[in-house]
Order: sequence, then C-alpha cells, then structure tokens
Amino acid sequence: MNFACYRFFIIAFFFLFLQESVALAQLPFNEYNQSYNYNPNALTNFRHFVFRDEEGYKVILNIKYRSQENVVDECRLTYFFVNSYNSLDKSGTTGVNYDNFKKRDGENNYFIIPLSPKVDTKDIMILKMATNNGDFVFYHDIPLFDAVDFIPQDGEEPFWAVTANYIPSTALNVKATGVEQKVTIRYWEHKFLPALPPMSKASSPKELHYTDTSFNSGTIIPIDKTGTYFVSTKPESKKGWVFRKEGTYFPEIKEMNELGPPLRYISTNEEYQDLLTHSDLRQAFEQFWLENSRSPKRARATIKRYYGQVTNANILFTTYKQGWKTDRGMVYIVFGKPDQVYRDQSEEIWIYGKDELEQVKFTFNKNQDFYHKGFYLLKRSKKYQDSWYRQVDLWRKGLKGI
Repeated sequence: MNFACYRFFIIAFFFLFLQESVALAQLPFNEYNQSYNYNPNALTNFRHFVFRDEEGYKVILNIKYRSQENVVDECRLTYFFVNSYNSLDKSGTTGVNYDNFKKRDGENNYFIIPLSPKVDTKDIMILKMATNNGDFVFYHDIPLFDAVDFIPQDGEEPFWAVTANYIPSTALNVKATGVEQKVTIRYWEHKFLPALPPMSKASSPKELHYTDTSFNSGTIIPIDKTGTYFVSTKPESKKGWVFRKEGTYFPEIKEMNELGPPLRYISTNEEYQDLLTHSDLRQAFEQFWLENSRSPKRARATIKRYYGQVTNANILFTTYKQGWKTDRGMVYIVFGKPDQVYRDQSEEIWIYGKDELEQVKFTFNKNQDFYHKGFYLLKRSKKYQDSWYRQVDLWRKGLKGI
C-alpha cells in the first residue's frame, strides 16, 4: 500500500469513527447496550437507592470501578433527566460534586447526590460516567418514581448495603424522611422455588403469608431471621426496599446442603431428588459431576465455573428471593453473561450471539408487585427448548465456558 492510499485509508477510518461516535451520542437510553452491568469483569457497574426528604430527592450511588478511589481520580460523572427511556433530550446536564463522595472500607464507598426540588417525580435520571482519557463511557438509569421516604442508617450515615438487595446485618436503624413517622417491616419466611425452564409454561406468583411489624422512626429494628424483608412507611403504596437476610457466606454457596439446589437447571428430576435427599450429600454431589464430565480434573474446573455463575447471579439479581432462583439468574447461569442488554421502563431484552440469524433473545417483563420490586419475569416460549438443552448438555459434559 503506497503512502497516498494509506493516508486515504486513515482519513476514511477517522470519519467513519466520527460518524459512529455522533450516532451513538444521539441514541436514546433504551438503545444503549447495557451488558457491562452484567459482566463481572467489566470496568464498572452501578447500584443506587433513591429517597426523598424535605429538601427533595437524594440518590445514593455505589460505583464499582477498579478501585473506588479511582472513580474520583479518573472519571467525570454527570447526569441529566428524561421523561421516557426513548427520549433524545439530553439538555440540562449537571456534574456530580465530588465533595459528596463518602469513603468507607473496601467497596462500600458511595456518593450522595442531592437533586433539585424542581425535579419531576416521573423523571428518569440518566447518569453518565466518562473516563478522563475518553476511552470509556457508561450510562446508568435511575427512575425517580422508585423513591421512598425513609433511609436505613449506620450511625449518622446511610447504611452501606442499602444499594444491594441482601444484607448480613442483624439490625437496622430506619429513619423516616417524610410526613409518616412509622416504619413497617414486612417479613416472609417462605423458601421460594427456583425458576422454571424458559420453555415451560409460566406460573403466576402466589400470595404468601407474611407478618407486619411497625416501628417508630429511628428505632433499631431487629433483622434476625433468614428470609425476605420489605421496608416501607406506606406498605399499601407498594413503595419500599426489598432485601434478603442471608447467611455468612452469601452470595457464595459453600455449605454442602446448599450446593445441590442450584443444580436444578442442569439435572434430571431423578438426579435432582438424589442431590437433595441422599444420605451422603457429598457423595451424591461428586457422583453427579464425575458421571457427567467423566474426568475429575474437568469436574473440578466445571464446578468452579458453575458456582462462579451462581455467585454472580446472587450478586446481580437477588430481590425477594436469591438471585440464582430468579428468571434472569437462571438464564445467566446456564447461558452466561449476555452479549447485548437493552432496558426501558417495562422490560429488559438480552441477546446472545453475534450472528443475527443465530441469536437467542430473551425478554424479561418488569413486575410491579411490591415484593417483586425490581424483579423481572421471563416471557417464556417453547422456541427456547433446543438452545436450552444445548447449553445444559455443555454444562453436564464440562465443556461450557472453556
């Protein structure tokens, strides 16, 4: 290639890149690929909690980015508001004040972002995080209609785990920030079942027995039983914070009696019952993997990969039940992290595969019930049968992810 041709190629590539960048800049949020939120090796991911007090809305934002300190040193955070996920209006962009950065141990650092009192309840806050060198740009949606009028506290500061959906704590101090000064804790002891395969007929959620206990604002509330909790000042409004109280090791699965249940997705009914009821659970567990993978070395490697997926599902998708039991958790464990993710107010779409003709697409509809807050139900179809069994077969043979 002579110099003139080479220079032409570089210039043409530059303008192609420029056009591509301008096109991306004009995309509404629901057309941005959000798959990095479900990639444990991604540069960043986000969690948030929104509450309202006498001053207006406040967002507690937890950002994982290499190490927490690097967010302040290497990134610029801005935000703007839209009234729908397909809006192109990005005017009124505001920078995040780094004086609001709260530093704690480990990855429990967070920002508290106060918003203007003029913000509309129906608005969606879109957070933009850009690295200073311009290499990476990430977006995160924060619907303000999810805001509550209380804040769990740790001393005078917001409780660090408020952006997660599972906590190890044995007590909470919940401060009401609105007119209502009573806080209700709703508790379910029920052991929720794992999700059904994607080609199964969907089952309707059942109303389950719960207990309600009311406390005055600022009271130390005991969280001493494993199960599902819903915190609200107005339980009938369906607005609140849903979380799981879990054991010491969660989101990891380490106890022998906990290793069998997540194999529901890749085992036969007979195998599954044996994994749950065998007199020697360890023997049943080892036998399952050795008989299928036919190699101790391959079995060990597959066990590590499979339960790594279970742990990631628990981190990402725990709501009123453990993440591995949810529809998104099930698909994530069996198929892996999606290549493309698109989200709007009512649904989330996952796409696997680069070739459009061979892609597998899952649609998850957002469920608005109060103990399903932030919970998505898979739109099931028999069309998933072949692709499901192909993935299951790869796991059973120890070939998935290698």
